[in-house]
Amino acid sequence: MDARVREFVRVRAYNRCEYCQSQQEASPLIRLQMEHIIPIKHGGGDELENLALAYAECNLKKSSDLAGIDPDNRCMKRPRSPSFSGHRTRCQ
Repeated sequence: MDARVREFVRVRAYNRCEYCQSQQEASPLIRLQMEHIIPIKHGGGDELENLALAYAECNLKKSSDLAGIDPDNRCMKRPRSPSFSGHRTRCQ
């Protein structure tokens, strides 16, 4: 993936995980990762709208699924979906 694309996604996300909103500083040993919202195995690609910045733990929890589930409140977490508030995902 092109370095310009990675930088664009990082800036767009304000250097925060687009799932849990943790800042990069919350994970000093592991950089926030580029995450495919719709995984490649499900037909997703490297388009900007399919990329999200993700905390390693959030990325691992979602894995190659289409969405992650918050273990605390059992709400679906998916960045930039209609239910994603831009700060915290709320169940609807």
